[in-house]
Amino acid sequence: MPTYQGLLIRDNYYDDGTGQTRDPIWISPDIIPYGTGTLTPQNAASTYAPPDIGQPVVNNLVNNIYVRAKNISSASMTGTVNLYYTKSSLFLYPTTWNLIQLPVPFNNLVTTAQPPSTTIPAGALSVVQAPFNLGGVPTGAHYCFICVVNNNGQPFTVPASFGSNAAFVLWVEQNANVAYRNIVLNAGSAANTTLFTTFGNANPTTSTFIFSLVGINLPAGTTWQASCNDTRLSGPFSANGSFSSSGTAGTQLDVPANVAGSNSLMSMGWTYTNPSGQPFPSNAEVKVNYYQIPTLPEPAGFPAEHLELERAVTRVHRVAATDAASADGFQTLPLILLGSVQIHLHP
Repeated sequence: MPTYQGLLIRDNYYDDGTGQTRDPIWISPDIIPYGTGTLTPQNAASTYAPPDIGQPVVNNLVNNIYVRAKNISSASMTGTVNLYYTKSSLFLYPTTWNLIQLPVPFNNLVTTAQPPSTTIPAGALSVVQAPFNLGGVPTGAHYCFICVVNNNGQPFTVPASFGSNAAFVLWVEQNANVAYRNIVLNAGSAANTTLFTTFGNANPTTSTFIFSLVGINLPAGTTWQASCNDTRLSGPFSANGSFSSSGTAGTQLDVPANVAGSNSLMSMGWTYTNPSGQPFPSNAEVKVNYYQIPTLPEPAGFPAEHLELERAVTRVHRVAATDAASADGFQTLPLILLGSVQIHLHP
């Protein structure tokens, strides 16, 4: 078998990508469920050797799933990752796999050295640009993750069928860019509801954005948490608080330039918690609006035509206050409304 030249995701700690993998092949240390925590690129590199740092998947919370790969080719490479989950089975046939699409299906790999780069030198380690996000899986079954790494922008073909059982096993064992990991599942609390929204910034410079939350029929004392661990941010973002008596909550975030188009969007995980410990009532909802704060004062290099467009679409909006001292939970600001989504919290 020719020596593999590409990005290796290990089946186990003995897998070096130079030959056909031997059992066990369902314990990849490079598929890393990390709970609600943040695995920095530096920690992804420093924990490449045992022990395994994976954690249980907790239903109804934000689960950050990282994927790590090593460039074992003789040249610099780029790579993307597809991650799936499926019910554990004695026969993990590809037709049963469910693609995880947050933040994006083809998640870029970036170097673990700073600053993160999508160009991975020969021999270097890499980790996904942002963790895959999962709010949980249906209870009552066991599950596993399946990971496929695509070398140099070429999607790796996952066969829809195989001519024999042996052909399937050989495909798993001989492909150094395919790996599996069994999931340890924690059912979590029914009082939590976790959902995800994607967001971005098409501007050529960093811009500041407000997330305005307005609750409808929320139990008193409902709390919220928001998190994004994309490596393009200046650091992991985390915010939390309680909805005001008027049912509002807000937070803001600086988003780097050109997070749009061919540059994948970011994913924000939102967890809402009912203080009673019970599931949310069937009519409980949260409306999330996404606003840009106008680009003022004018930054150097910001195109004049963009500023003219901003002035044309800036409106005065009454939004959820990001300052807890607000008397009625709202503030009035000149803003640019970019998007809105209404979320049902009942499971």
